[in-house]
Amino acid sequence: MDDIEDLLVQIEEEVSNGKRALFGSGVTVNGDVIYSLVDRIRAAVPDIMREAKAIVRNSEKRQQEESMRARNIVEQAQKRADEILANHNIIQQAEKEAEAIRAQATDFAKRVRADVMRDISRLLAESEAALNNGLNVIHNAQNGLRKD
Repeated sequence: MDDIEDLLVQIEEEVSNGKRALFGSGVTVNGDVIYSLVDRIRAAVPDIMREAKAIVRNSEKRQQEESMRARNIVEQAQKRADEILANHNIIQQAEKEAEAIRAQATDFAKRVRADVMRDISRLLAESEAALNNGLNVIHNAQNGLRKD
């Protein structure tokens, strides 16, 4: 396969080496040589076109592969983001539930303390009443002994 650039250089050389016309700026060249070079350029163009088409096909194929790879990366990133968001939502829900449990525990502890304090107060009042009754019995017994 001929290199088109080399063939174009040969045409330029043929024109440069051509004979100057008597009038104007024209040049007389060997037509057979020029036609032969043009034919060789035409013959070389299809090879170049095939190579260019192959390069374009390879480029398109690679572009499709890279596009597919990019889509996969984006999909994986989206899945990971969804997982992180789901985990975040789970954590938020767990924190809300933990706070509700803490509130219930605090409320229960207050009720238990209040119940215990009420029970202690009642027991102390009952003990005081029992002691007062005991003291009354003792005082009455003492008073009964003094009268006798």
